[in-house]
Amino acid sequence: MPHFGLIAEGLPPDGEALLRAKLHMRGGDIRRERGEAADAIASYYDAFSSAMKRHLLSEKLKMKFNLPDVMDISDDEVLFEVLKENGVIDDSFSREDFDRITCLLDAAIEGREEDMKTDIILLAFENVMYQLGVVPIIPGELPEEDAVTL
Repeated sequence: MPHFGLIAEGLPPDGEALLRAKLHMRGGDIRRERGEAADAIASYYDAFSSAMKRHLLSEKLKMKFNLPDVMDISDDEVLFEVLKENGVIDDSFSREDFDRITCLLDAAIEGREEDMKTDIILLAFENVMYQLGVVPIIPGELPEEDAVTL
């Protein structure tokens, strides 16, 4: 995992989720540049999942967006619907985009490289990650990683 040993103990859960999301974004970018599509997709999806969870872990964000309590924050589909319904994620990232990302993850896990066409969804993905507060990543904001972890 690209965040192994990089997340300081004692961070609040929402801070940990945000840092995890940013680390996975950086890891996904590095993997994509290397041509490691399956690993890049998995990293990007982990970033997306962590970013959504952050909004339900942060009391400040829950109040800002009037988010309801969600019993199971491990269900990304439920998180997406809650964030979409409450205006955290706007119409520039649709349910179809969410489904495409999920299908890309399935293709990556199953090794179906022919189904891992990322160019179509990448712009929408970067936009939703901006909406979720993950990007832009400021130079020097993240701890350095050992090349072995990437």
